Amino acid sequence: MALMETSNSCFGVVPRSLLFALILCAAWPLHAQRISAQVDSYGRVVFQNDPVPVQPPPPRSTREPTDTRTYIAGLIEETATLHRMDPELIRAVVEVESNFNPLAVSPKGAMGLMQLIQPTAQRFGVSNVFDPAQNLDGGVRYLKYLMEMFNGNLELSLAAYNAGENAVVRSRGVPAIRETRNYLRKINGIYPLRRPRNNVSAALNSREARIIVKTVGDDGIVRFTNTGQ
Repeated sequence: MALMETSNSCFGVVPRSLLFALILCAAWPLHAQRISAQVDSYGRVVFQNDPVPVQPPPPRSTREPTDTRTYIAGLIEETATLHRMDPELIRAVVEVESNFNPLAVSPKGAMGLMQLIQPTAQRFGVSNVFDPAQNLDGGVRYLKYLMEMFNGNLELSLAAYNAGENAVVRSRGVPAIRETRNYLRKINGIYPLRRPRNNVSAALNSREARIIVKTVGDDGIVRFTNTGQ
C-alpha cells in the first residue's frame, strides 16, 4: 500500500491530502459543516469535518391547530352567559340550525351558526354573518328579544325564530308550517321545551297560558296583543 505524502505544519505532521481536505472544509459554509481536531495515539493531529447535527422536529400533535368545535362551544357559553340565556338552549339551536358550521348557508339565504337572514343580521348589528362571535351574539340577542316578546314562552319564541314573529302573531300560536313543526321537534329532542327552567312558572308554557305579544308598527306605535293559544 502506498503511503501518503506528508507536510510539516504547526499541528505536526499532517498528510498533504488531509491538508487539501482541510482547505476544502474551511471553505465550506459554516452553517453546513463543523471542523473538529483530535490527537491520535501517535501524537498526530487529525482534522475532520462533522455535519452539524440536525435537531429532530417536535412530535406533531394529532389535533388540528384550531379545534373549531371547541372554540364554538366556548363562544356559546360566553355569549349565552353574557345575555343571561341558557347555554344548553343556544347549543341546541346552533346544532339544529347549522350543525355548528359557521359557514352554513340555507336555500333561503339564512347564514352562519344561527342562520341569520340579512334583515335580522342588520337589525342586531351583525356586520359579518360568517364571523362566529358576531353571528352568535346577534342570534342570541334575537332569541332573547323573542322570549321577551312572547312572555317567556319558549315554544312560541323558537317558532318565531324559525318562521318569523309575525307568522306566530297571525297564527296566535305555533304556525301550521311543516318546517316549523319539524324544527321544534328537533330542538325538543335535544332540549325539552316544556320543562320549567329558571323558576319560571310551568303554567307559562302550558296550553292554557295566554300570551301577551308586543309589536311595533311602521308608525312607531307599540301595541300589546293577547294572542291566547
